[in-house]
Amino acid sequence: MKDSLSMEDWYSIVRRLKDESEDPKHTREFCFQVYHDLMFIKFNRKLKDKEKFIKRKGPEFDSWTNELQEEFSQELITEVLSDDIFWRKTLEHTLG
Repeated sequence: MKDSLSMEDWYSIVRRLKDESEDPKHTREFCFQVYHDLMFIKFNRKLKDKEKFIKRKGPEFDSWTNELQEEFSQELITEVLSDDIFWRKTLEHTLG
């Protein structure tokens, strides 16, 4: 039950970001992409420096955000990933 409640918290954060956005649909898509990417990283890659990645620093984080730029604007990436509440909650559910 706790996990579903926590996940509802995550959805609430996504809704807030969406509501504050000029392009709500794109913002929602980006939030879900971040979630799915971090789940993929958790199960399919070994982060060399997880602590730096969690702090949104280092070559692995930079490489990942560069990949995101293929589909999303730098402005959106920066805006959403710099939201500490979104980042913390997303990490709780993905990388642990």
